Amino acid sequence: MPRVIYLGLFALPEHTPMTLSALQQADEESVAIAVESPSDSQFDILSNWLQDESKPEALVIWPKPTAFIADCLARDEAIDDSLIEWKNMAGRLLKLFRRHRSQLTLLGIAPGEVPSPSNELPTQIAEVITQVEETAKRLPQAKPLYLLAAAQLAVEDSELQEMLSFLTASSQVCGTPIEQTNETVRLALQSANESLNAEQQLKILTQERDSAAEENKLLLTQLADVQNALETAEQKSQQLKKITEERDSAQEENELLLTQLHIVQEALEKAYLKNSSSNVEAESKDQERLKSLITWLRAHARRQARAAYSNAESKTLQDQIKLLEKSELFDADWYLEQYKDVAKANINPAEHFIKFGAIEGRNPSPRFNTEFYVLNYPDITSSGLHPLLHYLRDGIKEQRKTQESTT
Repeated sequence: MPRVIYLGLFALPEHTPMTLSALQQADEESVAIAVESPSDSQFDILSNWLQDESKPEALVIWPKPTAFIADCLARDEAIDDSLIEWKNMAGRLLKLFRRHRSQLTLLGIAPGEVPSPSNELPTQIAEVITQVEETAKRLPQAKPLYLLAAAQLAVEDSELQEMLSFLTASSQVCGTPIEQTNETVRLALQSANESLNAEQQLKILTQERDSAAEENKLLLTQLADVQNALETAEQKSQQLKKITEERDSAQEENELLLTQLHIVQEALEKAYLKNSSSNVEAESKDQERLKSLITWLRAHARRQARAAYSNAESKTLQDQIKLLEKSELFDADWYLEQYKDVAKANINPAEHFIKFGAIEGRNPSPRFNTEFYVLNYPDITSSGLHPLLHYLRDGIKEQRKTQESTT
């Protein structure tokens, strides 16, 4: 069987690249040999192999210029390089054919063409051409626009046309084209129209996409605004809930303070009535003392009532507790030991003294006398200020006394 050699861009993956060892294989039915980029060295290998008269003949498949150039254009190769590459390959093939005319059979073919062997060809050549036909059917065809451009370039190149004429005349088997030039032109124009329609459709789709993107962007902006509004509303709702809880708590504390005030007032009134039978001087002194205490209690109650509705009361109370706990004048252990009811109530002693202890006349420690501080300083009596808190903030700087002198 003659060896089948493909030139140009007809190389297929299952074909063996041409080397001298591949040509010299003992297996007479070896697979076809492919030469993707025919060069002088490749043709020299083939020529050296053909010089051995004992070797079988070879069928050389060469690509027609239109298909070859169209394939190059599809791969973005330069036009001049494509024309030169085909002419160089054709020149080398003609030179090889003149030297080994008796051993070579040439076949020019392109994708989409069916070989039509002559009846005068040997049977073994005809059988090989049938195999080539199957390969030709699998060759990829270039787009009609590339084929049209390649055909025009081939016609305008006189040197290429002359070499094509020599090759066609030297080839004993020619391919029969399925599609004529007019059909190629028709397909090219059809492809151009389809490309134009595709571009118009692409333009419309691009505009629609951009419009949709703008709408989507606007929707996202609106969604972000809605989310921000919802978050703000949620924050305000939480703040309102917290303020409501603090207000309710302050109202309960205020009611408790007022209750404690009434109890103290009743106790003071009873004490006042009990001491009414004392001598005039003692009675006058006690009356002034009771009057001062009542004045302070009422003023203190009004201050506590106003503070009960303040949003910052919780923080203010915590600051006051911290101030007492840092002072040596407030002894938490002594306070709990002295007042068992506070210990049983399980409340912070400093918080209890601020809210209830002072108004009940309790002392924070042995070093500070609540009643003495209220009665001894008229500004405390009239203002209703908390005795110990006033002393820690201002009284200590004014060098006020905290209890009666023991000497």
